[in-house]
Amino acid sequence: MSDRVRVERIKGFILPFNGTNDKVYISARIISDTQQGAGGTVAGTIRGLVADRVNKTLPTTGDPFSLTVPRFEFAKISGTLRTQEATTDSESRITGIPYKRHRSNSASSPFGKKANTDNYSDAIAEIRNAAAYKTFVQTIGNSIGFSPEGD
Repeated sequence: MSDRVRVERIKGFILPFNGTNDKVYISARIISDTQQGAGGTVAGTIRGLVADRVNKTLPTTGDPFSLTVPRFEFAKISGTLRTQEATTDSESRITGIPYKRHRSNSASSPFGKKANTDNYSDAIAEIRNAAAYKTFVQTIGNSIGFSPEGD
């Protein structure tokens, strides 16, 4: 059985897609550069795919400022890395019926736009074009999904 993934997070700043300028950042918890152990591979891949769409520190040019908005629903990228093929039966916690279960690690990260002219559709296309994305999803059982920013 795989160890439970605990993604290490640090404070960061994200420029939301629904913002109308490039000065207002919202504080968020982003994946740390020091992620290790269970989930380190998938967390590193996800972090790399959105590295230019999250900020560890508030930018120093253009008079930006940050807001803390509780429960803000950022756009999100989620990745799942299959760590073990289903070779033994696991018992369903709900029905009690045995089934073959694939073991996997997963991690997710909020992300935003790079600049005021960026939009969600273009961001997804750019991420899907990245070599790291293509390499990750070519392995059967691995997947990366996206969720849009909430209203």
